[in-house]
Amino acid sequence: MNICILGSGGWGTALGIILHNNRHKVTLWEYDKEYAHTLSEFRENFYYLPKIKIPEKITISSDIHEAVEGKDLIVVATPTQYIRGVIEHIKDIDFTNRVILSVSKGIENHTLMTVSQIFQNVFNNIEKRNITVLSGPSHAEEVAKHIPTAVAAAGFDEKNTEKIQKAFSNRYFRVYKSGDVAGVELGGALKNVIAIAAGIADG
Repeated sequence: MNICILGSGGWGTALGIILHNNRHKVTLWEYDKEYAHTLSEFRENFYYLPKIKIPEKITISSDIHEAVEGKDLIVVATPTQYIRGVIEHIKDIDFTNRVILSVSKGIENHTLMTVSQIFQNVFNNIEKRNITVLSGPSHAEEVAKHIPTAVAAAGFDEKNTEKIQKAFSNRYFRVYKSGDVAGVELGGALKNVIAIAAGIADG
């Protein structure tokens, strides 16, 4: 697949490396032009994922329109509170033969929308079947070091969810398929709150 990742934080970088290792063509988008140049030149994400080599064949771009052009899959890995502002720039994109995937955790503060709901609210030509999400107990540093990790992928269309499962799965990153989009999103968004509440209840 030809894949674009929007967001070059630790998680976006780690997932980009997985996709590259799984033999996909990957473009990593970074909004800051200077930092995009740094990533491209030194092949290391000094701020968010230090000491992990970014493969030479991963393209680094600061032009969002160029980054998404011709891609089969768009992976949104920016922090949830910034997603709306980022995707507003590509809201007219044609989703006829594309899938979009959220790997961001959280709920938008001022609307209380999940990321899949933000997609439906912003994009002009999107259908539910184009939307998928991926979440679970995972850390970028561990994934980048090939520490075994399991996550869940969910979507409104089984075939597209299966595409996500196959694209990301390998010997150390296992993706389980689900049809519960809200459950996967809210589980990722609320896990820390639930953990704290459970700790308080347990004493």
